[in-house]
Amino acid sequence: MPWFRLIDTKNQCVFRATDLQSLDKLEYATLSYVWGNSKDDLKATKETMADLEKPGLLSKCYPPSTVIGDAIKVCRELKIDYLWVDRLCIRQDGTDADAHFAAMSEIYSCSYLTIVALAGEDVHYGLPGISPNRRRVKLPNTLDIPGLFFIHMQDNYQDLANKSYWSSRGWTFQEALLSPKLLLFSESGVFIECCHTNEVQDEDDGMRIHKGFTEDNNYSLSTAFPQLLNAYTKRQLSFDDDILNAFLGVLVSKYGNDHYLGVPFREFDKTILWKTRDGEYPPRVSVNGIFPSWSCSSVKGEIDLLPQSGPLLSLAMWGIPSDDPQRPFHLVDTPSLQC
Repeated sequence: MPWFRLIDTKNQCVFRATDLQSLDKLEYATLSYVWGNSKDDLKATKETMADLEKPGLLSKCYPPSTVIGDAIKVCRELKIDYLWVDRLCIRQDGTDADAHFAAMSEIYSCSYLTIVALAGEDVHYGLPGISPNRRRVKLPNTLDIPGLFFIHMQDNYQDLANKSYWSSRGWTFQEALLSPKLLLFSESGVFIECCHTNEVQDEDDGMRIHKGFTEDNNYSLSTAFPQLLNAYTKRQLSFDDDILNAFLGVLVSKYGNDHYLGVPFREFDKTILWKTRDGEYPPRVSVNGIFPSWSCSSVKGEIDLLPQSGPLLSLAMWGIPSDDPQRPFHLVDTPSLQC
């Protein structure tokens, strides 16, 4: 079982906290942000792990005005001693990455809250209101007509979230969905959402605004799989191979291990009846060759499952490869096969 690493926000270094099975015994925050093109920035690898564990190192590599530096400051102000950040707490060149991808549900759902960098497009932007001179609030547009004075109000939370680069990225979908609380930093203020309710509170302590980190609906783990799949596939990924890993936390939360290549076993017959929203089917290129044509992970684009007016009767029995040598195939027994 791989180690679960955390950032010690007081000593500003990474340490090995526990194994992945004991997350609920810790109080820590998680960070949801956009990596951007910062390929040369410090991240966890075999060569850097020893340095990352040196006290004070992160204050030099990720000082205030960067997303990670500001997130550490937020945690210290909130008296949260530990912070989890993917690029520093998962070895980017190690085999433990797969175990962490499968554990994303626990990592985010067991956290005290998730800090969201709603503004900016990379790790260097910082959190508005935390970084010095970083909150650039636009003055409202005004129009003065004799006898009348019109003011164009600032964007509300829903508009800010929908226009953000953060809400267009694939990895951030499950990070928001799996988190119990979101603390979101934007150019227009700070917002907090608890337990995926239909309301979000801003920093003025009293004003409540409709939730809108997704454009169409308020999603939660209780949302039907077709809606979650559609919302996720609207988003963009830098690497085609991430299509399954960036959604794995959602699948594990809803179905445990009963899924294969992004398709839940219990909804297998229904889920392979899919199409792209625009009618185009550009292939998704994988270096591992893991995307069969029947899976919607094999193409790029927004995915819709075909509407079904009545019960389905499958003409095939689906056999999925199994890791059990005594049972080379897992036969998918879906409800539609029993009609």
